[in-house]
Amino acid sequence: MNPASESKLGQRIGAALSILIVAAAMVLGAVVNHRVNRYPRTDDAEIVANFIGIAPQVEGPILRLQVHDNQFVKQGDLLFEIDDRPYRYALEKALSRRSSRLISTTRSATSAT
Repeated sequence: MNPASESKLGQRIGAALSILIVAAAMVLGAVVNHRVNRYPRTDDAEIVANFIGIAPQVEGPILRLQVHDNQFVKQGDLLFEIDDRPYRYALEKALSRRSSRLISTTRSATSAT
């Protein structure tokens, strides 16, 4: 064989090998794509979901949670109960101060007359 025909043979083998590699990569990509879509993995622990944040008008520890995951709720449904003890304590303290001020105002008014 002469060097020119060996060169053309080498080019044909190289072109065929290149086409074979590209075709194999395309087939492998299609197989991987099919398997990933057919059998998804959850190692990354991420999901796509609608997320709705809620916030109460007042703060405090939650005593009872009245809803469960994925439960449908309507407007006005009770979602959770907040501990009202700090608010009752603040109200009693305010009422006590008010009573003390009323008594001291009454005493100072009667002693002035």
